[in-house]
Amino acid sequence: MAALTPRQFDVVLCLSQGLTYRQIAVALGITARTARAHAQAVAAKLPGTDSAQRRILRQLPKLLTTSH
Repeated sequence: MAALTPRQFDVVLCLSQGLTYRQIAVALGITARTARAHAQAVAAKLPGTDSAQRRILRQLPKLLTTSH
């Protein structure tokens, strides 16, 4: 998988906590549209179908912190 930018990683962390794009926008000081764009960029880097990508996105922070 291609590397995530720091902002993409922030968005993934928020998504893994169940935040909506609006909530992510408020938390990170960006627009909801930008939050969604970051999430879509991350999803594009992942293999598989849309539903599989969503499952991976929710688990990604856990996977990244336990792989070290």
